[in-house]
Amino acid sequence: MPNRSFLFMRKLIWILAFWLGVLPSVAQRLAWERPLDFAGALIDVLGYTQILPTGEYLVHGVTSPGVRYPFVMARYQASGTLVRQQMGRTLITLEQSLVPLGSAGFLLAASVPDGNLASLFFQRLRPNGDTLPGRRYPNSLLVGYPVRAIRDGDSVRVLAVDIDQVQITNQVAFVTTDTAGVIGRIRRYANPAPGTTYACDMVRTAHGGWLLANEYAPLGSYARPYLQEVDARGRLLRQRQHSLFCQY
Repeated sequence: MPNRSFLFMRKLIWILAFWLGVLPSVAQRLAWERPLDFAGALIDVLGYTQILPTGEYLVHGVTSPGVRYPFVMARYQASGTLVRQQMGRTLITLEQSLVPLGSAGFLLAASVPDGNLASLFFQRLRPNGDTLPGRRYPNSLLVGYPVRAIRDGDSVRVLAVDIDQVQITNQVAFVTTDTAGVIGRIRRYANPAPGTTYACDMVRTAHGGWLLANEYAPLGSYARPYLQEVDARGRLLRQRQHSLFCQY
């Protein structure tokens, strides 16, 4: 009888052959690609996409003509025709989130420069992408940046990175606003031990709360998955670290 190594290698060869046959057909599914031209930009990072009710695409991120990172946005027809591209307020980083508000447009959750620090910034956008006046908060409220925002009825829940200026570490913050970006509550969660936490994403749980997906890096060690479950109001229910693969 064939040994297990032979059977495994034969299975691996079949898998590779399958993917080599499938990949060309997958690549052919790309209907279009269009370059954007932001004059004078050194870096263009368009990291997020929204599908509009009209079937169009709204793509957004940041660009950089130097040391500044203005918000950029482009709207495409479903056919790939560029409708409009525009630049907005200067942001701190690519970390941002655009929350669909139906016929009311969108809410941008981001952060803007505030001296040598960063402060929270929320801005409404019309459905066609036109920007409306924004709402900026002082860095005395929170120094950091949002990474994910989700609409929850008449509220918006924001997962953010809170930068501790004394310890020079990051921790997770859960921010509640209304759909205009008016902050109602900020909850901060202490790190499980000395180290730093990088907020990544969040999803709604079956119990009506939120699961916060983060990366936690203990002092002198590599980052590892770090999950926190909070209730609908952001109160911490439980948290757990996961050590995956090899340890160093």
